[in-house]
Amino acid sequence: MQRRALGRTGLKVSEIAIGGIGPMGKYGPVAADGTSPRDPGRPSGAYRGNPHFEVAPEGFARTMARAEELGVNLLDTATSYGRSEEVFGHYLRDPAHRRNWVVCTKTGVCGSMGDGEALRSEEIAAQAEASLARLRIDEIDILLIHSVDQYGEGAGAIERILSSGMVEALERLKAEGKIRHYGVSGMLPELTAAVRTGLFDVALTYNTHNLLVRDAEQEFLPVAAEQDLGVLLAGVFHGGLLSGDAACQSLTAIERFYEKGDPGLHETARILEGARRLQELAGGGAAGLRRLGIRFALSNPAVSSIVSGIRSIAEIEENAAAVSQGPLSEDELVRLAEVTADLPEITWRSPAGA
Repeated sequence: MQRRALGRTGLKVSEIAIGGIGPMGKYGPVAADGTSPRDPGRPSGAYRGNPHFEVAPEGFARTMARAEELGVNLLDTATSYGRSEEVFGHYLRDPAHRRNWVVCTKTGVCGSMGDGEALRSEEIAAQAEASLARLRIDEIDILLIHSVDQYGEGAGAIERILSSGMVEALERLKAEGKIRHYGVSGMLPELTAAVRTGLFDVALTYNTHNLLVRDAEQEFLPVAAEQDLGVLLAGVFHGGLLSGDAACQSLTAIERFYEKGDPGLHETARILEGARRLQELAGGGAAGLRRLGIRFALSNPAVSSIVSGIRSIAEIEENAAAVSQGPLSEDELVRLAEVTADLPEITWRSPAGA
């Protein structure tokens, strides 16, 4: 497993990572034997109206162990991902495992479009302590402010974060040895504004750079490269729409998988049509399409690691096999451009335009 520099943090991370949505149970349960049943059964809980399913920590631990064997060393989760931190913590409680992983989690909640209240310093400190307890670790490697777009639009969101003292609170946690690095997650206008400040070490973007949606290429990824920022890329399969899986839950529950401005919500048909054409380019199979998506994402050197909501050993093995083939060659990138040239543009929209 190749590793890439996580920007200027000094950390080296595997080209693929395990995302916390899998152990949250958003895509269905993970059974005690480490397998993920095709029938997800009934939800066991919900977060902000988003149902999730029970995940057996001992089952997911088997997937973590296999990922570790394959050289994966990065995980990304969040306070608001159900019991995700606890499921990871079941594995990380063993010091022999902990030392092999870079742990990224988030402070705050999932939010969007300016609906979030800025967090007080004591709230951020309390959330970090709770995350440490659930993860069963002594130090968080990367703590991200979750969904910066919930604090306003563009640079205004970042000004609010700064004026409220949220970044100062993160600095205190760093000085206390509770966290090593901090950053942001969310939508592109706000992420790009955050990167331009030079204050953040890592940023996570989702559904903005994949086989059919290329918004991150316009400004975010170039600015991130200039700033030597660590970039975590989620949404390579766009929540399942680019997975080649006709039975994926995102097709039957669109509104709980995508934000209002996300093309997964308002351009689903176009994404699926594009996916069918790309699957033919990839050899006709769903696994080939997924492999193409991973290799394409890694073809941009600004990307540090791909975060995917893994649920099973089979999924992590498939992703690792894709990574082993390396980024797309120049010839492959040209062919990809030819296949997608006449497809309608698929891009994020503002809520008013959705």
